[in-house]
Amino acid sequence: LEEAIRKVCNGETYTDPNLTIASEKPAENPFRLTKREYEIIELIRLGCTTREIAERLYLSELTVKTHRRNISEKIDSRNVADMLSKISPR
Repeated sequence: LEEAIRKVCNGETYTDPNLTIASEKPAENPFRLTKREYEIIELIRLGCTTREIAERLYLSELTVKTHRRNISEKIDSRNVADMLSKISPR
């Protein structure tokens, strides 16, 4: 957690290594999310707003909103809490 906070505060992107592995192995990625979608989920989990995510990933806010919508559709989530509960490792 400390490493994630330190990187994000320094303007870097932090992706949990377990998420990267899951996004590279289709059998372990039941929602078929992309690496970028997992990056966005991780930043949401850290409490970043759409604007902050856009700035950190050098994307437009519209692109981040589109990724968020696609994530919600892929995992059939109704809101951020539902999204995170479905994605979080059990």
